[in-house]
Amino acid sequence: NKIGASGLAFMANLNSSYRYIAPLLTNYNIPGTFYMSPGYQFYQANRKFWETWPNRYGWGLNNHRMEPNCCDTMEYAHYNIGECAKTIWGIRPPGATKLNFRAVFPDCASTPHHSLNDAEWTLITNMYHWDHDGDGGNILDWRFRYCDTDGNRSAADMIQWPQQAIDNGSEKGCKFHAVVPSGIRPERGNYAYIEEFIQLLDFMKSNEQLLWFCTD
Repeated sequence: NKIGASGLAFMANLNSSYRYIAPLLTNYNIPGTFYMSPGYQFYQANRKFWETWPNRYGWGLNNHRMEPNCCDTMEYAHYNIGECAKTIWGIRPPGATKLNFRAVFPDCASTPHHSLNDAEWTLITNMYHWDHDGDGGNILDWRFRYCDTDGNRSAADMIQWPQQAIDNGSEKGCKFHAVVPSGIRPERGNYAYIEEFIQLLDFMKSNEQLLWFCTD
């Protein structure tokens, strides 16, 4: 009887992911996808959590990048992808997960650290599975959409995506940097407040007879 699919994805390994998001997903029994960045301080501070919790609950693990720095050489670009992949494969061996590569690391033209030319950029995007919501490269933007590029969204704004999945028999979901209590400053600009996020979870759970809960 299910006619659509929806899911939730979260960027990087921020403190809010394990403090707020993980308990909510566990309580609602709704899977999530996390874009891993093992070189970030947020990951290192909660390494045991990231190396045990996702496998326990079947969450998706995708390749964001190893370190927060923009890539200034092809060697560093491959390092960012490869080292992150090694970490994910150590947690979940190849074949057990689709290792999607969210290639935002060289996309920093506004900073002085970005020096990959167009040919190098094209080579990188063609060599790896590309999952990007922006423009350029080989775009696989067929499932999830950002809730917002900057600032927070209301529950109604977020609920529209799984509602579209039901209405159109399609796959739609939301990506976040952070989910935090109101009054708490989020770590990144694309976020939702817990009070609004819970309404999204309630909607998804109340429609689980119509929705597949998927990972990215």
